[in-house]
Amino acid sequence: MSISDAFLGGEQKRNESHLENLVEIALSDGVIVEEERALLEKFAKRLSISNNDLDEIINNIGKHPINPPVDKEDRYKRFFRLIQMMLVDGILGEKQDKLIHKFAIGLGYSEERTEEIYDQTIQFVKDKVDFEEAFEKLIH
Repeated sequence: MSISDAFLGGEQKRNESHLENLVEIALSDGVIVEEERALLEKFAKRLSISNNDLDEIINNIGKHPINPPVDKEDRYKRFFRLIQMMLVDGILGEKQDKLIHKFAIGLGYSEERTEEIYDQTIQFVKDKVDFEEAFEKLIH
């Protein structure tokens, strides 16, 4: 196995882990509704994961540990996507809130930092601020 194969394998595992986290958020209220499924498929495509593999992830929750990227921007992009998934069906609950916080810690954010960015990111998503602008505002 070449170094590039190992890197691609590691990156793919991180992507699958992230998609599983998104699925967990979607399933936190017991069902994946149409809007959540559409967003999951959109994220899967961006992460180079097929719809068949997405279905496999949905049916096998718990297979992938949280595997955060090292890059600060990539970590926030994952957090941002989690918030998007949480808000897409308009149903907010304590279970989703706890999962988001758990995943934020898994992404390497401290509890204090999670609290700082949580409400800001929710507002960014509600205001339809794109990721790049949200990241820029967050770091300044």
